[in-house]
Amino acid sequence: MVDDEDFTFLSQWKWYATAKHGQTHYAARSEHHYKNGIDKVTHIKMHRVILNVPLGMETDHIDGNGLNNQKSNLRIVTNRENHHNIHVTRMNGTLLGACYDTRRKKWGSKIIIGGKTKSLGYWNTEGEAHLQYMKEATRLKEIETMGGI
Repeated sequence: MVDDEDFTFLSQWKWYATAKHGQTHYAARSEHHYKNGIDKVTHIKMHRVILNVPLGMETDHIDGNGLNNQKSNLRIVTNRENHHNIHVTRMNGTLLGACYDTRRKKWGSKIIIGGKTKSLGYWNTEGEAHLQYMKEATRLKEIETMGGI
């Protein structure tokens, strides 16, 4: 997905969805450079082209969808900022952070920080698992606001 104003410019290249990077696909294109008979391929990600991201900086997809390249969903960030986004997969629960563990027969709570999953424990109800997730997300946001993450 791209903004209408970027569509024509981006259409001059053939874009593809990359293999999953963590849990995310990204829109990219390949550029071939031939030197001394050797084909060197450079992969260029669409979000970097749209924002003209400077070297050393990264792009954050605010909604976590690497194929949503609308400017309202993108922001230029440092590596540190980009790796401390908090995302969660609903899995089989309807509440954020909650998933039912059939082996334990309990509701688990998980949070994903910087691409790594952190288990928050297990509870008897989905609501308790969700509450623990919300507490941890709030705590992490407070730490991030103070510059600790």
